[in-house]
Amino acid sequence: MFFSSESRRSSFALILLGNSGVGKSFLANLILDRPLFEHRYSARSVTHRTDSTVCRVGERDCRVYDIPGLIEGDAERIDANREEIQRAFREQTGAPVVVIYVFGHQ
Repeated sequence: MFFSSESRRSSFALILLGNSGVGKSFLANLILDRPLFEHRYSARSVTHRTDSTVCRVGERDCRVYDIPGLIEGDAERIDANREEIQRAFREQTGAPVVVIYVFGHQ
């Protein structure tokens, strides 16, 4: 799995979670007001690896994590997603973490 090269802990973090195809990457781009994460309309997963980026929000750095869809029919993908979420929390030890769960329907 992939994390961007900026591996320092940020002032706070935002982790976007949800099923495949619900718009997590689109929402991240909307929140950040710039197209940092690949997105397109699709009922299938567009994000296949965890990506993150650091951006300025006011006077603070925020690391935004875009994690692949949580609900997959493959036990290996479920385990990989669990590890990616845990890694994001470990990377941000001591910093506030906001988790947004994006709901949608296909």
